[in-house]
Amino acid sequence: MYSLGSTTSTRGGQQHSLELAEFQVVILAGPGASLQPLTTGTPKALLPLAGKPMLHYALQWVEASGIKDILVVAAQSGADLVNAYVRTLDAARRPEVAAVDDKLGSAEALRRVRDKLRSHVVVMSVDSVPTDPLAVLLDQFRIHDAAAIGLYFASDAPDHLVGLAPLDTATTAASAGITTTTAKSAVQRLVQSTPLAALAKSSAGLPVRMDLMRAFPSVRMQKLLDGHVYVLRRWVLDVLLQDATAADDKVAAAVSLQRDALALLTKAQYAVSARALFAEPESDGSSKGDGLDVAADDAAASTLAEDHDMALVGLAPPKTRRQTPLVLAYVSSRAGSGDAGADGAVASAGGATGASTPAALLGSTDALSGAVASLSLHHHAGAPLYQQLAQLGYSGLRAQSAASYAEVNRGLARVVPDRIASTANISARSQVGPDSTVGDSTTMGDRCSVKKSVVGAHCTIGRGVKLVNCVIMDHAVVEDNAKLEGTIVCAHGKVGEKCDLRDSVVAARVAVPRETVARNERYV
Repeated sequence: MYSLGSTTSTRGGQQHSLELAEFQVVILAGPGASLQPLTTGTPKALLPLAGKPMLHYALQWVEASGIKDILVVAAQSGADLVNAYVRTLDAARRPEVAAVDDKLGSAEALRRVRDKLRSHVVVMSVDSVPTDPLAVLLDQFRIHDAAAIGLYFASDAPDHLVGLAPLDTATTAASAGITTTTAKSAVQRLVQSTPLAALAKSSAGLPVRMDLMRAFPSVRMQKLLDGHVYVLRRWVLDVLLQDATAADDKVAAAVSLQRDALALLTKAQYAVSARALFAEPESDGSSKGDGLDVAADDAAASTLAEDHDMALVGLAPPKTRRQTPLVLAYVSSRAGSGDAGADGAVASAGGATGASTPAALLGSTDALSGAVASLSLHHHAGAPLYQQLAQLGYSGLRAQSAASYAEVNRGLARVVPDRIASTANISARSQVGPDSTVGDSTTMGDRCSVKKSVVGAHCTIGRGVKLVNCVIMDHAVVEDNAKLEGTIVCAHGKVGEKCDLRDSVVAARVAVPRETVARNERYV
C-alpha cells in the first residue's frame, strides 16, 4: 500500500536499483520500568492483554495499514523472549528485532539503530493501543507536508498539557489537490507539549515563550494523553539521530524522543535558534569531487545519485520545509467527547492561558447500556479490534502503568473473539460476565463470579472466588473464597484462600498468605 517500488540510477557506467518504501515502522519495546512489578521476568512487549502479547496488538494495527517494513527495538534483557515470540509468527509477518541496552531512552535507542532506518519512519511505543487507523495519520502527514505528526488521545487520564494552533486545512488540502474527510479540529499545529507531572512540580506555572506567542497569537491549551505514536520525515531523523561527534550539543544530549528530540523540532517552528539546528548545511563544493581521487569521486557520485533517487520518491525535503518545519498533532476523539476542538482555553499575547479537560472517555464505556454495546459489537464483529474499541467510545489506550494496564485489559476483553476458551473447565454453577475472558485450560470451581476481568491460561480458580476488575495472568492460582477487586495477579502468582484484596498487585511467583486483607498493596 505504501511501497513506492524502485528507481534506477547510473553510477560508474552501471545501472543500480534502489528499493524504497515510503514508510517504515519502529516499535519501541523497552523493559517496562513503569510497569514494575508486572514486568519482572516478562518483557513489556510480551505482557498479556486479553490473552495476547502486547506486541500482537501493535503489529496488528501496523499491518492493517499495509506497511510491511517493521523493526522492533527491544530491551536487551528481554530480546531473546521477544525473538522467540516473533519466530512463532508466519514468515510474512515476522518483524526484524534489534536489541539495545535497557537503560537507553527512546532517542538513544533510535540512534543505535539509525543504520536500519531507510525512509520516513513511524515510531510507536508497544504499549499504545490506538483506535484510529494508522492510514489516517499518514494521510494527514502527506496532505500537510509535515515534518512530523504525533498522535494524542482525548482522555480523562491525560499526561500532557498540549498547545495547539489552528491550521488552514482548506487551503492546504486544495493546494495539494486532495479532498480530506477528517474533521477540521482533529489535526492542528503542535506548538508546545508539557508533561503534567512537570507542571505539578513547578511553582511558576506554565512557561510560555514570547516568540511562540508572536508566531502563534491564538493557542489552545488542552490536556491530552500522549499516544506515543509519531510519524517523522527522514531528514528530521537524520538531524535528531546524528552521532554525538557531529551533532549540536542539544541534539547530542537528547535522551527521550518525545521530551527532548521532538521538543527541539516543535520549538523550531517559532525559535530561530532551534530552527538553525534543522537548516540545510551549506555546501562547500567538496562533494563534487576534484578528479584527483577516483575512489572519492565515485563515492561522491554515488551519494549524489542516491540523493537524486530519494528526491524522486519524496524522501528529500523542499528547502523551505527545512527552514520552516511543520509539526502536527492528531487528536483522536470518540463518542461523548464532542468536537476535538470544542473545549480548551485560548492563550494570546494579550491574555492569560488556561486548560480544560476533554470529556471522559476511558471511564465512559461503563455508561453504555449492555444492549447498545451488544448491538455495536454484533454489527462490527468482523472489524479490527481497534475499530471495535472506537465503537465503544475509546479514543485510544496506553498500558503505561499498572492501573492503565488493567484498563486496557478490560477494554480489550469486551471486543476479543472467543472470550471463553474451548478448553477452559468452568463449573456450571459459576458465572463469567460478558465483559470477561477466560484462557485455555483454566479451571474454575463452583459458585465463582467473574466480572470485568481477564483470566489467563492454565489458571486455577477455587470455589466461591469473586473477581471484579481483575487481571489474572497465566498459571496463577486463586484459592477458595478469595475476593479480589481491581487487583492484578502476575504469572505463577498465588492468592491464598479467604483473602480479600483490593487495588493490589501480586508479582510473579509470589504467594499471598491465606486470609490476608489488604488495600493498595504490592506483593513482590
